[in-house]
Amino acid sequence: MTIATWNLERTQKTSKRLPAIIDCIKKINPDILVLTIHNLATNTHN
Repeated sequence: MTIATWNLERTQKTSKRLPAIIDCIKKINPDILVLTIHNLATNTHN
């Protein structure tokens, strides 16, 4: 079983990187793909 994660980093549909990202995901061919977005501006301290 292959699990892959990808931090989208706010990738836009019009991003020039998008085709390379899709090709990489296809090459890895994961059984499970976890897409995440991490926003550094989020305040986790209360």
